[in-house]
Amino acid sequence: MKNQLRDSGADGVLMSGSGSAVFGIFCNPNQAEHAHSILKEEFGCLFLTQTIQDFSDFLPEDVLNYP
Repeated sequence: MKNQLRDSGADGVLMSGSGSAVFGIFCNPNQAEHAHSILKEEFGCLFLTQTIQDFSDFLPEDVLNYP
């Protein structure tokens, strides 16, 4: 899978310490989506995620402003 991620344009590819997970980092979101669609057919269980810039990107306002 690491080679397929590289071949799909990943800027970085790593395997977790125990080898239970492999992930690719893409600077180009379109390349990431394309790789995801191709590799999902071959490997099945894949997740396409996006790095957040700030906790406010996913936490509700009342949690962010909790005293």
